Amino acid sequence: MQAKRQHAIVLGASMAGLLTARVLSEQFERVTLVERDRLPDEATSRKGVPQSRHAHGLLARGLRTMEQLFPGLTASLVAGGAVSGDIGRDACWYQFGGYKVRADVGLPGVVMTRPYLEAHIRQRVLGRSNVVAIQEADILGLLAAEDRGRLLGISLRRHGGQPEQLLADLTVDATGRGTQSPKWLETLGYGRPAESIVKINVGYTSRLYERKPGDSHAVPVYIIAATPPEGKRYGSLLAVEGQRWIVTLIGFLGDHSPTDEAGFLEFARSLPTPDIYQHVQSAQPLRVCEFIQFPADFLRPN
Repeated sequence: MQAKRQHAIVLGASMAGLLTARVLSEQFERVTLVERDRLPDEATSRKGVPQSRHAHGLLARGLRTMEQLFPGLTASLVAGGAVSGDIGRDACWYQFGGYKVRADVGLPGVVMTRPYLEAHIRQRVLGRSNVVAIQEADILGLLAAEDRGRLLGISLRRHGGQPEQLLADLTVDATGRGTQSPKWLETLGYGRPAESIVKINVGYTSRLYERKPGDSHAVPVYIIAATPPEGKRYGSLLAVEGQRWIVTLIGFLGDHSPTDEAGFLEFARSLPTPDIYQHVQSAQPLRVCEFIQFPADFLRPN
């Protein structure tokens, strides 16, 4: 059996970084997660993951993979309030002018908020004896050998501290769309990866609502998709932990949902079918609208 290598660094402690650290913890003696934010102890959103305030879908393969990495995860999520069901039977998906046929397809699904799932994963990853997290640290760049033949690790600065070096056998960038790796690689003389630009100008607006006991029989997932190219408005309604609904309204090419209550509801009513609007028009809002707009230029590596 091949001996474990000594040290791996994972940049970014969100979902991609956490799962990467979990896998690498079986191949390396030590794994260090480096994160710019302070990681919360509870299931709450944080600055570095603004999209966590909006509805997320966990696909069947993703759930199965996470269950393999963290046995008992699904049961723990449901015990804490996540809603489970069959993704073919318990989801109403409207597309191309009508609802898809619902049927029991034997693929389990769990519906919850992104911070709730991430908190469960984070607790399990950081509970491993050989995984540690450096929080509130800025990554200054990559370290390379003099001949540029290999990377040696990273340079970082903990908040309020001095620059320091962290060496490793492997460095993985899981910082997402805010990654600085192209700039760092260019600085080291490797060049930037080629990118293409796709103009989408998409905006997400979300709100949480009270889910009353009488709603327990309702289908836990609604997805309303427009028919392109004319249709630019989408919406989703998910039953999540804490006896809540989360509603996310999506608009492309600048056609974004307003964040005031009346405008939000009117946008929901304007979707290809008004089912989401009918669910929440008289429901009790639990949080003001959260809005996030992606840049008009979406970068995609070639």
